[in-house]
Amino acid sequence: MARTHFLGQVKRGLALFHADGPVAEGASVDVEGRAIGTVACVQGELALAVVSLDAPIEGLSAGGIALAGAPLLGGLAR
Repeated sequence: MARTHFLGQVKRGLALFHADGPVAEGASVDVEGRAIGTVACVQGELALAVVSLDAPIEGLSAGGIALAGAPLLGGLAR
């Protein structure tokens, strides 16, 4: 909370993805070869990641596995 007070805005947030294959926790989330976040948790084909809020949601991959954005439920959504 102190960072948002002094820096003015949040730059990263949670995002939910459907993965086309097995993704490892801690894997880098990439778009066009540029890292934009990190996979925090994986359950089956779903991956929860902390990503840059200004990053595109299409064309993402983690560890070479394609990711497709999915909506967060209830209290987790921004």
